Amino acid sequence: MLVVADVRAPVGKSVKGTYYRVRDLGIRCVRAPCFHLRVARLNRSSRTIVSSLDLVSVARPSAAELARAEAVLSTSNGLWLLGNVIETSDTGRILLASRFYLRPE
Repeated sequence: MLVVADVRAPVGKSVKGTYYRVRDLGIRCVRAPCFHLRVARLNRSSRTIVSSLDLVSVARPSAAELARAEAVLSTSNGLWLLGNVIETSDTGRILLASRFYLRPE
């Protein structure tokens, strides 16, 4: 028997990258880079912390979808997405999302 526990709709057309769950830790810094987002690979035990999240460049969400995604970041379950972690010149790390997933309204 298959029991569906959760359903999420994709936002974005690209399907390249690694699946992650990202959560905002609530840390606010005075200087950049500020490592305030915990990133965990789905179905793996590896975790990291990144300094920035780009939901717009590749996924191209609507304003409403972006607002919903940003609100989900601070929840206990976080935001599920497909993307890549990129090192920056200022020793930061950006999670570049190519697609993210939201619960239907």
